[in-house]
Amino acid sequence: MSNRKDPAWKYGVEVGSGEQKGYKVIQCNFCDKILKGGVYRMKEHLAGVHGNAAPCTMVPPEVKDEIKAYIDKNDAAKKGHK
Repeated sequence: MSNRKDPAWKYGVEVGSGEQKGYKVIQCNFCDKILKGGVYRMKEHLAGVHGNAAPCTMVPPEVKDEIKAYIDKNDAAKKGHK
């Protein structure tokens, strides 16, 4: 089950799932790009971070900053638990 509390869900909609791999297929509300791989890939897309998704060229700066801060906070929390 997906974590619908993740802020990225405010900016995309699930349009399907990977039949064999179990990942989510999400469409960006800003540019309509279809992203295969789940909500983390959607966050990479919105934040414009280098990873597995092309950056969204239509995301508002405040949304980009919100998602980038969320990624950074979670990455820091994961490093603190190791």
